[in-house]
Amino acid sequence: MSRYGRGSPQLDRHEESLSSKTAVAPPLDKAAFVQHLKAVEGFVPYMYKDTNENVTVGIGILLPNAETAKKLPFFMRGTSERAHPRHVENAFNKVRNSPTSGRAGAAAFRPLTNIEISGAEAAVRALEAVDDFLRQLSSAPFFPELASYPANAQMAILDMAYTLGPTGTREKFKKFTGAVRRRDWKRAAIESNRRDVGPGRNAIIRQWLDEAAQQKPFLIGARGPRSTRPRAGQTAPTA
Repeated sequence: MSRYGRGSPQLDRHEESLSSKTAVAPPLDKAAFVQHLKAVEGFVPYMYKDTNENVTVGIGILLPNAETAKKLPFFMRGTSERAHPRHVENAFNKVRNSPTSGRAGAAAFRPLTNIEISGAEAAVRALEAVDDFLRQLSSAPFFPELASYPANAQMAILDMAYTLGPTGTREKFKKFTGAVRRRDWKRAAIESNRRDVGPGRNAIIRQWLDEAAQQKPFLIGARGPRSTRPRAGQTAPTA
């Protein structure tokens, strides 16, 4: 997943927009969460490796294998021609087998492929991923009372799951998981820090959980979260 360093002006504006009391999101506003993802993940239309060496596309959507990639509507770069499944499989294999590390940034993988997905399609797939995570997170092994948590807390838990997976959240962040189940949002905020996520993104999650502890409603700027600085090769989302 994405990494962002300290002091990004765009990320600062994103954090400020989260504190702007111009609109109140309804409980678990999935569209607002996708806006958040666009800000912290960026948008990459072609396949690349993330910093965990997973083949990824769009708004941080993991592609575990070529068959999954072939289900997406890729187009030949710069055209309206739909990519043939063999083109998608070839691109996936080139990226997956490349000796280039994901830490080199998404742009390092652009020359390996000539197929892309649209920003609209990436947003649709991100929403589908959110729905899938919600189904998993709401089940008994995780947080069966998720729907009754404050919207701030739900957004924070979703972000954790987006980078770690539901099982990874539960198994790797047991103190966080325990605090959430107790609805101890202040402790959950302390235990939410992820080493493989940039400090700006971690700060946003702590803010949401601290606000849940203070029983503040989830508030978001009227224009939504603003973009963070994308990695080289990424397209900054529009508000």
